[in-house]
Amino acid sequence: MLARRFVTTVALLAAALAAHAQSPVGSWKLVKESDGTTPKPGAIITLSLAADGSLALKAVQPGETFEDTGSWSAFGDRITMHFVELDKRCTAQKFVLSGTTLTLPLRVLTDGPGTSTWTSAASAPAVPAGSLADLLRRTLQEAKEQDNEKQRANLDRLAQWGAADVKGGLAESYYVQSALFFMKSYYYEAWYGWAKAAELQPLNGVYLNNLAMVLMELDKYGDALAILQQVTLWFPNLDPPWGNLAIAYWKTGDLTRAETAVKRAMALSPNTGLYPYVYGKILKEKGRKQEAQKYFDFAWQLGYAGSGREGEPGGSGSGGTGGAPGAPGSSAPGSPGAPGGRPGGGRPSSPDTSPGSQPPKGFPAEWVGRYYAKYVRARSGESAGEANTQFGRGLTGTNINLQTLACAKEFFMDVSSAGSLSGRGKILYVYQGKAANPMMGMMPAPLVAAGGGFACNLKDGYQIRDWSFSGQADAQGNVEVRGLPEEKLDLLNVGKWEKITPWSPLPPDGPGAAMRGPFHMTLATGKESGPHIRVDQWLDLGDKLIRRVHYEAFIVKSDQALVPDCKYTKPAEPKCPASEYIKTKVSMSPHEGVTVEASTTYTKGQGGGVDQSYETTTKVGTDAVNVDTSGKFSAEGSKGMFTGSAEFNPTDGSYAVSVGIGVDTSQVLKNAPASISQKIELVYDSKCGWGIKGTMGGKAGKFGAGVEGAVFFNKGA
Repeated sequence: MLARRFVTTVALLAAALAAHAQSPVGSWKLVKESDGTTPKPGAIITLSLAADGSLALKAVQPGETFEDTGSWSAFGDRITMHFVELDKRCTAQKFVLSGTTLTLPLRVLTDGPGTSTWTSAASAPAVPAGSLADLLRRTLQEAKEQDNEKQRANLDRLAQWGAADVKGGLAESYYVQSALFFMKSYYYEAWYGWAKAAELQPLNGVYLNNLAMVLMELDKYGDALAILQQVTLWFPNLDPPWGNLAIAYWKTGDLTRAETAVKRAMALSPNTGLYPYVYGKILKEKGRKQEAQKYFDFAWQLGYAGSGREGEPGGSGSGGTGGAPGAPGSSAPGSPGAPGGRPGGGRPSSPDTSPGSQPPKGFPAEWVGRYYAKYVRARSGESAGEANTQFGRGLTGTNINLQTLACAKEFFMDVSSAGSLSGRGKILYVYQGKAANPMMGMMPAPLVAAGGGFACNLKDGYQIRDWSFSGQADAQGNVEVRGLPEEKLDLLNVGKWEKITPWSPLPPDGPGAAMRGPFHMTLATGKESGPHIRVDQWLDLGDKLIRRVHYEAFIVKSDQALVPDCKYTKPAEPKCPASEYIKTKVSMSPHEGVTVEASTTYTKGQGGGVDQSYETTTKVGTDAVNVDTSGKFSAEGSKGMFTGSAEFNPTDGSYAVSVGIGVDTSQVLKNAPASISQKIELVYDSKCGWGIKGTMGGKAGKFGAGVEGAVFFNKGA
């Protein structure tokens, strides 16, 4: 039941954001009003809604022209409008945008309550052209013909089961379930589900855009192009369809149209790093490499690396099609600056036998023999500060958590009387990355998190590779080792399989090319440990995602075989900070859409005392949907006295959802200088379990204050 409630809340958020995505910006022609009134024969009434919040009404008929101006704003499915000359207005009332049809909660031709219906002034007919309708039927049939009947039946069952829990009914339920399949790289199932959603609601731009997106993943660019051309015509102010259209044109070799489309996407969303990256790829293919590098650099600054990492300082400018914004796998071992990077595999070289490399006389006899490892390992992202990287802020920001590990599961090394050494072993590799972006395309961040996030992992979670090596030691104890595993690793990087080169658990001399080896250590004799090699050092990489690597080794001469300590400990689950707390907070909004909040939290301390903690954070967005400076995403809504909220923290993967009742005086006392709100909710926190939360606050102009308290019945799920 808990899982179902969470998925239900996520789906509601998906519906809310999907509705918000379909902006009414554009030019509209009046069709009729709810009382049956229509424009006179020969009259054309046009309403223009500009992105800056201004509106213009123009009514033209033979011998007469009437014009009016005003303002408008919309969030979700609520719109506020004011016509100056007509003296008509509505405040936060529901509007409906379906394809090329817009229904507004007021009438302009007659007085009194009611609605007016408008059609896009520059769109295709309100019903899809026959070619698109035929395409949707055909692609759904093709999806049904795939060899995944069992999975499609499961998707049908899940969609039917969840249809009652989402506003959009069965179509939206297919959309939500297909998004989860897509995030898990089950593209054929996502194809079927989004085709079903588009069949049920063929004018929904979100469903059509996502259907085109999965078709491109399956190399069906012709069908994707036909869909995206129609979507960009119907919804010219949405950037994701333009971005996808640019990629489709680029992949099919139409670079001129690709450049036009990506420019439109960049204009609509200048803070999305994917679009300048795609533009750079297009320019590079056109031969404009210097200009392309500028866009790669800009994309990197916005938090989008791409699998080629072209925009990285000192980047290679190599190819790569790119993954999700900030995809952790973009710093995969084998690329410059990341652990590994040995080209051509890791075939061990033979000991160097040139005259200058021969060990001098006097090589200690006690050093000759067989050595085993108590541990040999290299780890990055050991602390949260090193594992997490934030690119950008607000809704376009991306938080990346990346950890790597290479440790010896088996190890032995033989040292000869001449100082030559050779050995074999097995290395366990872990490469675990996760990125969260609150506005990735049209996917809400909680939905992404529920589907496993933008993940980067080795096949089966970890992989083990055989390792053979050789080297040389001298009489002073200087040791040089050469050799890396030859077999590449299998990395699933944001739904795409890649082959990456293994990296060394032994310490290199520096970052970059030196990470290919040789590897240098020191052989010594200890009073208790005898002949041994000990390593405990850090290597700073100067890399945005993998800042530094911790190398540890303890290799000892032994007559008995030793099993190295090679354990991968998963990061600790986030813990509940307190079973009960009281928080006071004050806030100020210096700019529209930006809120600075300072809070003090009181919890039970040891010995019965009270502990206090202080926090200051900046939130970007609105009271209903916002992202703070830590990347935490939150959304809330209400209908009448019923309230609900959801919160997702990409840093530790925790979330909280709540439902309850409340009252807000701003809903009752319109245009009042101040407002007071109060609510009590049943809350589920993934860290603290079930509880009761109460809040009370007040707001006047740019300033606000409040108090919040919660008591949890149990800690943890």
